Amino acid sequence: MCAAPFSGTIFLLHGLGADCQDLAGILPYLGLSGEGSLRFLLPNAPIRSVKVNQGMRMRAWYDVSSPRIESDPDWDGMNRSADQLLKWVSREKENGVPLNKIFLAGFSQGGLVCLQAGLRSREEFGGILALSTYDPDPDCITDRWTGKNHQKIFMAHGTRDPVVPYDLGEKSFRGFVRLGWEGEWYSHSEGHTLTLEEIEAIRQWLVSAASA
Repeated sequence: MCAAPFSGTIFLLHGLGADCQDLAGILPYLGLSGEGSLRFLLPNAPIRSVKVNQGMRMRAWYDVSSPRIESDPDWDGMNRSADQLLKWVSREKENGVPLNKIFLAGFSQGGLVCLQAGLRSREEFGGILALSTYDPDPDCITDRWTGKNHQKIFMAHGTRDPVVPYDLGEKSFRGFVRLGWEGEWYSHSEGHTLTLEEIEAIRQWLVSAASA
């Protein structure tokens, strides 16, 4: 794979019960190297009790009450994590990284937090990648949007995902597109995971978005 020059900061947020190392393995496959100055930031979610897992304590960006993940959403936890992500973004801005070179990317819970940060921000990032994830209430996304930005988003989902139903992910994507956000949808035939083909699609989208 030819390396593509890329400058900026990419936040990578892991899913429920994982940690910052969970997504580190995809970095060599992205091939985002070259003459640009690229910084990956992989934060850890806090450790908390998760109801759906019998109250076990684990890393989680927010609580989940039911296997039907969109039911009884933990809005407070989601918003706190999204606001923390926006604080990290502000720190990158203070360090001289332009907003259009800052990307938010996350898998499952991490992807939801990135999308929620996009809704709560009054500014536009370089783009948001939300992988195998969802919005808890796609019909009412407008109610949670500041109305001050139009983000670029890439969402991907496996048609056999047993954790986040494919239909919920696709419905969520349509909700963001209704805001006027520029979106790309990618699907694969696997479950709650990333595929090599998906990672290549992510690489191409990032390079295109960063050069826009």
